[in-house]
Amino acid sequence: KQDHNRHKISYEEVIDPQQEAEALLTVREQLAKECVLDLKLVTKENERLQLSYQQKDVLQNNMSSVWHNPSILPVFREEGETVEGNTDDKTAVFESSPFRQLTWDLLLRLMTKIAALDVLAALSASSDEEAQYQWFKGVVGEALPTFEGNSAPQVDKAFIKDLMRRTPSVTISADGGPGQLVDPHRAAGAVLERRAQIAAEWAQVLTAIPDDHRALRRSEQSPPKGRAG
Repeated sequence: KQDHNRHKISYEEVIDPQQEAEALLTVREQLAKECVLDLKLVTKENERLQLSYQQKDVLQNNMSSVWHNPSILPVFREEGETVEGNTDDKTAVFESSPFRQLTWDLLLRLMTKIAALDVLAALSASSDEEAQYQWFKGVVGEALPTFEGNSAPQVDKAFIKDLMRRTPSVTISADGGPGQLVDPHRAAGAVLERRAQIAAEWAQVLTAIPDDHRALRRSEQSPPKGRAG
């Protein structure tokens, strides 16, 4: 039987577009601050990857002493960092957003993909790098799908470590001339170097976001100009 005595509950909600826009800007600034802090750690992350290969035998026996050293852990593991960049309070601290670790992984993935493509483009422009280019083109083409879509975490680390584990080789010239060296370790180093450059470029752009937002707020608060008669 239907309960005709049941009261209907209704409510009204006011949607304020300006308030929603301000919330979006606030979140955007939070993510930008986190990214700037983390991008400064990319060089250290590169050093970790190189160390893990160069000292792999030692690290297998001393994992706890190296990987648990706070000085080389990614920055997002630290709580209450000092906020750097364009802020009125240079000593202000903030807690990480729930997206920070995922954002860190996404940053590394995107930077590594772009760095690999940039290295490939540089190799293609050099006639002395034909063998290295042809080899690396195959490697990058095979790896690109892993950087897209809903991939597993740490795709960047798997790609770099795969390059480091490969053995250098010498190509055989069809005309009987000297062969060319194919050096996976050099390719890995070039990708890491370019990745550090990209991190610095992105950090510079993201540091300016609070200023961009202030200019946007001022433009919206300014009274509209009348039409010229």
